[in-house]
Amino acid sequence: MKNAPLRVAIAEDNHSYREGLVFMLQLSDDFECVGNYSSGADLLRDLPHIQPQVILMDIEMPHMDGITCTQKIKALPAFQHVHIVILSILEENDKVLEAIVSGASGYLLKGEKPENILIALQQVYNGGSFMSANIARKVLSLIRLSHQIPAEKIELNERETQVLNGLVEGLSYKMIGDKYAMAIDTVRGYIKRIYEKLQVHSRSEAVAKALKNKLV
Repeated sequence: MKNAPLRVAIAEDNHSYREGLVFMLQLSDDFECVGNYSSGADLLRDLPHIQPQVILMDIEMPHMDGITCTQKIKALPAFQHVHIVILSILEENDKVLEAIVSGASGYLLKGEKPENILIALQQVYNGGSFMSANIARKVLSLIRLSHQIPAEKIELNERETQVLNGLVEGLSYKMIGDKYAMAIDTVRGYIKRIYEKLQVHSRSEAVAKALKNKLV
């Protein structure tokens, strides 16, 4: 039996680019565009009605930018599970880090090929993460810079460190379980404890803190 299409919402103030994203989703049976908006505020208003599973979020929009909108969505208990992929023409380190810490699961440049955008949507929904190649290089530079920042005292046991390493690698919960011979419920239990120890509330926050404090 075929899986239901992935429910995707779009927040993008460039009309022609937004229409291109909608058309891209309509061409695939694996995705359904449940709403497209020119501002983050309009998306927030409609969230309870459209119930997206993944959101394509422009980083720069009038009235409310994509990072602020991401933070607001992740602060809503009913929508903390929604995966957000940032769309941007920006490659600045501070914007990349802001997006990760805000709770985004991916960061794509707007020149990305349509097939890569679709791969990113599916990958973040399955618990992974996705970044354009240039952005991945930016993240590596941030990791290097993090060595200059004093680390917090955070103690993880061997299994917690393995699971955290899986999160950093962008693996889904199932892939982490397969790699380290754990049941998926066991993986979820470790992730809950990791979040408590790191004092974070999302995968992206955990990854950012792990890299900053050299935990993996």
